[in-house]
Amino acid sequence: MPTFRRTPRLALPALLGLGTLVACSTMAQTDETRDPPQPGAVSSAQCDADRAAWAIGQQASAEVMERIRADTGSSKARLIRPGQMVTMEYDGTRVNVDVDDRNVITAVRCG
Repeated sequence: MPTFRRTPRLALPALLGLGTLVACSTMAQTDETRDPPQPGAVSSAQCDADRAAWAIGQQASAEVMERIRADTGSSKARLIRPGQMVTMEYDGTRVNVDVDDRNVITAVRCG
């Protein structure tokens, strides 16, 4: 009759693997339980790029970037250099400022 002496040796790795799976699934549930943004919810800061048309052709300094942010009603401003990789998600509270290789503003747009 065969004996099952290997069972105790396999129990520890199996329990460790199971514990890891439980920890990962708990983390995923935590992320899913966060309140999603409400559809149609409007943030107090909304970008209006037309109000910063004056900036095209200007040097992109810290002062100019802050004025663009304030004039457009945005909560944040992002400077985008030629060839720079950026995320493509749309953020209506952010103003994007495109510059050329001489740091001259070529476009102001929301997103």
